[in-house]
Amino acid sequence: MILVNKFFKIPFSSVDLHRRSSEHLRNPPLPKDWRDAAVKIVGTSGVSLLDYWRTYHEQLLEEIASKRTWAAQRAKLITTVLVEEGWQAAEVAANQCEFVTSWEHLVTENDIFKRAPKEQWKFLLMQRYLLALLSSACLRELGCKLYALDKIKLAEMDLYYEFEREIKTLDVQFLDCIGKAIMSFDDERGKELAAIKDEQINPLIREQYQLLSLMEENVVNGKIDANDINSRMKSLEERKKEIGKLFMGDSRRAS
Repeated sequence: MILVNKFFKIPFSSVDLHRRSSEHLRNPPLPKDWRDAAVKIVGTSGVSLLDYWRTYHEQLLEEIASKRTWAAQRAKLITTVLVEEGWQAAEVAANQCEFVTSWEHLVTENDIFKRAPKEQWKFLLMQRYLLALLSSACLRELGCKLYALDKIKLAEMDLYYEFEREIKTLDVQFLDCIGKAIMSFDDERGKELAAIKDEQINPLIREQYQLLSLMEENVVNGKIDANDINSRMKSLEERKKEIGKLFMGDSRRAS
């Protein structure tokens, strides 16, 4: 039946998706030390992070199964992977920062973070990273088995993740530099960096997110035009180099 659905592009039922994911739900694809850590993280409700993930992942499967066509299910699966890997990109970027204020804008719309004091946010982001890591890995494999995700599509998804991680890292690291200047009572340096952020970095980041949105549309519903994307990314990279020179020039003046 699975082969028939896949060949004729018939949508899969919730039962189908849960059955094909049962092994992952029973034995999540994590190194033993990571799995042990996820079991030991227990919330106030008494549920471990690993069991919380099982419930969360089953909800993702239900969302995919709710789509009425095979193509819509495939698109939803890919979109879900990109969202989950966006959380991975946020954690990688935030992990390099000294101040929560440098990356708080990446998480403030999430209900879990809204309900928790900022002192807990770094730990919460690490937990969200683990959930995302597990679900994206499982959904990628499910997509290969049921929704014809081939090496080219997986490479497109990888490129999307790498670009999103790069955007978020540039954004939060620059904010962290501003925070360090302020904490060092170097107000002049902080103002210089803030001006560069407003006038140079933010417009670049907006353009990068516009390109990321185009990439998402192509990854989910079509295919990436590699030549076009590479040309756009090269142009943005040149802009980043120019900003880097400006940043270094200000650094030398500040010293």
